[in-house]
Amino acid sequence: MGNKFAGAAVAGSLLLLTGCASTAVSSEAAAPSPTSSAVETPTAVSSAATTTPSAATTTPSAAPTTASSPTTASSTARGPSTAAAKPSTPAAPTTSPSQSTGTVTLPSISSVSPKDGSKVGVAMPVRVDFASTVPSTNRAAIEKSMKVTTTPHVDGAWSWLDSNTVDFRPQGFWPAGTKVSVQFGSTDRKLDFTIGADHEIVVNAATHKMNVYENGALVKTLASGTGKTGWETYSGTMAVEDMVPHIEMTSCAIGIQCTKGGPGWYDLQTYHDLQLTDSGTFIHSAWWDDSLGKANVSHGCIHLSEADAAVLWNIVQVGDPVTVKGTSKKVSQSNGYADYTLSWSQWLSNSATGIQVF
Repeated sequence: MGNKFAGAAVAGSLLLLTGCASTAVSSEAAAPSPTSSAVETPTAVSSAATTTPSAATTTPSAAPTTASSPTTASSTARGPSTAAAKPSTPAAPTTSPSQSTGTVTLPSISSVSPKDGSKVGVAMPVRVDFASTVPSTNRAAIEKSMKVTTTPHVDGAWSWLDSNTVDFRPQGFWPAGTKVSVQFGSTDRKLDFTIGADHEIVVNAATHKMNVYENGALVKTLASGTGKTGWETYSGTMAVEDMVPHIEMTSCAIGIQCTKGGPGWYDLQTYHDLQLTDSGTFIHSAWWDDSLGKANVSHGCIHLSEADAAVLWNIVQVGDPVTVKGTSKKVSQSNGYADYTLSWSQWLSNSATGIQVF
């Protein structure tokens, strides 16, 4: 269930994957360097959602997925204009020996997120990936063995995404400043992280606008663009998975055109990229898109101007919720960190023990 884009560094630490770009671009177009702010070339790999205005609840369409799997991937912390590096999901999870919970054996853990000691956004769940399938009969004991404590106290519940993966989240977003600690059974393994400032982003595909909120107050309204017909952007609430300074997006990566100069061919450089789904949905700069605020022309990503993408990059953090409204394709909970796309009753229906009281 981890981020499938993380962990494969390439020369220059460039992420080469999807083409969420507009087709209204010359096949010979070359990306200019970003003018709004400097972008460092990343040197290390990293990877680290109800209640902003209402998210769409429509059912998915038969539209293509946002993007195909990338050829290579890398990422790093936020750019030079920011004060702190970004937390990330471990790129190379390790397993730990099975441990007894008293009634069942706690399975070996493949990975845990967020990163220990990190500061993350208000929509970041605790995610535990087990190395083996967990029988439904063992889930209650396993949930009880993974003790979540918070300061101040916040009620929450574990919920299973599949037979190997379980997440913990509160009913609403985490309160800013909450300190979260997870103790894994009788083992020495422990996870501690802090919830950062309350940032929430709402994208309306119908009005082509993005609203940015801090502590519930609207602070920015940005002209944006989402996916065109047949390539609709996912609706729902998704937590920012990762922040990638520079991505090369190509038409070949999503099966449109691999021959240079052919119909629909493009090879574009994008900057200030915020990853929303494992399948390849990003918010990113789109210097070529002259329809921002007026029309949707992308292949599923969310477009911003270079200047606005840089502004947003310097506000958000991994775990901040992005809610997209107004499209016919709903994001799956397991496609990244989309836990807040589920209602609380839906969340509890996949929990073996319900609200945790410790």
